[in-house]
Amino acid sequence: MVIPLRMTRLLAATGALLITAGCTPNAPEPAPPPPPQPVERWGGLLSNLRMVWSAEPGIDLFGGPAVPVRAYWESVELAQSMGDIDFAYPGFTRAVLPDDPQSDDPSEWGRWPNTEIPLKQPLVGTLYTHILSLTASGRNVTAVVCRYDYTTAQEQGDGRFAVTGQWGKLRDVNAGINANFVKMTAPEDNTPHALPPQKGPAPAPSGDVFGDWRITGALNSFSFFEGERSEKWPSYEADLAACVDKAPDPPERRKFLIAGQHPRSDFPTKPAYPGWPAVAR
Repeated sequence: MVIPLRMTRLLAATGALLITAGCTPNAPEPAPPPPPQPVERWGGLLSNLRMVWSAEPGIDLFGGPAVPVRAYWESVELAQSMGDIDFAYPGFTRAVLPDDPQSDDPSEWGRWPNTEIPLKQPLVGTLYTHILSLTASGRNVTAVVCRYDYTTAQEQGDGRFAVTGQWGKLRDVNAGINANFVKMTAPEDNTPHALPPQKGPAPAPSGDVFGDWRITGALNSFSFFEGERSEKWPSYEADLAACVDKAPDPPERRKFLIAGQHPRSDFPTKPAYPGWPAVAR
């Protein structure tokens, strides 16, 4: 088809106008994306849950290797409960080595939290955690940590609360007591942790408290295949027995909390201890 000369000129003029309009310096630029919202750690479904730490005599909760131990396990609790690694503390993704499911060492399979099964209901109470031992061999440090889940619960829909998950299905007096360990590599220069004492009114640190520590392995009572525990964690039975001995409640109280449903007052939320320094203003 032959286009008339007048039509050709009209099309050319229209195209030039469009190109000029597209290049005009006064065209508004797209608005920048909004800044990411800060993560509210220990809020939402965890608003009424806090972690309280203790340790054996001679272990400093406020400095040294206890600081990355605390930061690691608190991060795991947050990320697993909320289903998002962003709830882990600053520095976690740098300090914790990636999982290696091909390793022969089960402590390298689950260093990172499982974020695929988040909470659906709020978790309330006080999660007591006790550092049973810190053992150093060169730059390698292993911490054995006791965890007491029987003092946390979820609402059952009628104003009553019950210990949930696997613990709620058990009636053994020692249910809800778990032994864990975490393996770390100390900073290369082996100098003390270059932070002020890590204690205060905040439930979470405002910055990276992992420093140059690296988390190289983590295990709990459920990390093993049948018959494998004695090989990979020879002292497990003794460590778990020690955790039972260190429980913050007597056997009768533990058995009572594990069984049935309870009023909210049976699962009080205590302030985080030792907590973390308040954010400087």
